[in-house]
Amino acid sequence: MKNISIILVVIALVAAGWYVMEINKPSKTGTTSTVQTGTTKPYVAPTLNDGAAIKVVTPVVSTTTEVKTPPTPASNVVALTIEGGNFKFSPSAFTVKKGQTVTITFHTTDGFHDFVINEFKVRAKQIKSDASETISFVADKAGTFEYYCSVGQHRAMGMKGTLTVTE
Repeated sequence: MKNISIILVVIALVAAGWYVMEINKPSKTGTTSTVQTGTTKPYVAPTLNDGAAIKVVTPVVSTTTEVKTPPTPASNVVALTIEGGNFKFSPSAFTVKKGQTVTITFHTTDGFHDFVINEFKVRAKQIKSDASETISFVADKAGTFEYYCSVGQHRAMGMKGTLTVTE
């Protein structure tokens, strides 16, 4: 009886080890993050014929949860600097893809200006010469959109540009 109990314990330990190795095999596709938690199953120690307990080490059974995270392509973020000066923007046009996050550092080279794109609710603060402000938005609709300076008559005097969002 003693030998059978020991054999059963050894078989249980081997099975638990195999299970842990199987669930920890690396994924062959995509990017995965592994979150591992340890749990201990309740264990009742077997006894010998004389009633004495057999001392057995209880294995920790690990469970693994894979969380697939889609890769974040670097091309999903567009960062550029737009300069505003005497009734002009430089560059006066730029193109991004729909869904991209656009981060603009608006810098004034002279005068007092701001940067506005109505369709994306983008509005930089009005800033003085040699100052900068950074604004971000998601280009969530395709089309051609005008950006402009809303200070005084600057827009009417030609301080505007074109943002094109492609599919």
